Amino acid sequence: MNNRIQFIFYSAVVMILCLTEPSLGCSVCFGGNDSNLAKGFFWGVIVLGLLPFLLISSFVGFLLRAQKKHSSSEYKHEPAQPQ
Repeated sequence: MNNRIQFIFYSAVVMILCLTEPSLGCSVCFGGNDSNLAKGFFWGVIVLGLLPFLLISSFVGFLLRAQKKHSSSEYKHEPAQPQ
């Protein structure tokens, strides 16, 4: 059983080492400044960078709106006027 696990492990290592050549170039280095890969990389960074800010600001805006709506609909107690 131990030999089988070693064989699978070493086979996986050899496969990983043999198949890494196509993945050596990143989108910025492999393409050019005007390639579609570089543009996709750029927009991916922008979207993933802005996503946390958009989510947090949407959540805070929802909470503020809910608080404002709750406080405006709250019963306002007015003292009774003597007659």
